[in-house]
Amino acid sequence: MGPHLQRRTRRNQAIPVQVQVLSVLGFLATGTFQREIGDRSGISQSTFSRILPDVLRGIIGLCPQLIRFPYSAQEQRDVRQDFLRKTGFPNVIGAIDCTHVAIRAPHVNEYMYVNRKNFHSINVQLICDARMAILNAVARWPGSTHDSFIVRNCSVGNRLEAGAGRDGWLLGLPQIKHYHGWKRKLRVGDAHDGMGMKRLVVAEVLSVMKMRPLVRILQFKCVQT
Repeated sequence: MGPHLQRRTRRNQAIPVQVQVLSVLGFLATGTFQREIGDRSGISQSTFSRILPDVLRGIIGLCPQLIRFPYSAQEQRDVRQDFLRKTGFPNVIGAIDCTHVAIRAPHVNEYMYVNRKNFHSINVQLICDARMAILNAVARWPGSTHDSFIVRNCSVGNRLEAGAGRDGWLLGLPQIKHYHGWKRKLRVGDAHDGMGMKRLVVAEVLSVMKMRPLVRILQFKCVQT
């Protein structure tokens, strides 16, 4: 992120990249006021407000490198082994679930964001491995969107449908059993066991994320794109 955050300045007090990144991470982790974060980091609130969007863009730019679904044979083999060791469940290449992140009612297509629990949200899909690392995240669909629609229309779902799963399968959604090469492998009893094991991973990740103030802040600020 360094090249994107180093500012050209005539002053001798350019803010080090490390200070910019750590300040923003502290803000995202605690949800405290910008002025307080600035005081801790030795920068003003106005300066922090200026560097915040730059650091966020830098983090988003790194996402494709850090959040990647395992498509290669070796990567999937490693994920399967981890799930087998942790859960005793074979051939698992990921655990999947969706969660609703509350937002303020948007001005455009407001009705589409009202979910089945009658509040405004974005329906976010996550796929994780046995170590709680996020392998894929889809956060583009309004709260009224059904989970099955999201998985059918995401890049991972499409590639698995085309056979990229190598006869492995995801734990979590009943719809997954209809994917190519998986239906014959999934029995009713297995589905229930899989749901329980999935909760050991995805639900734990979601629980940790929802404890972060960044997620709670979305209740009051609808992200504009």
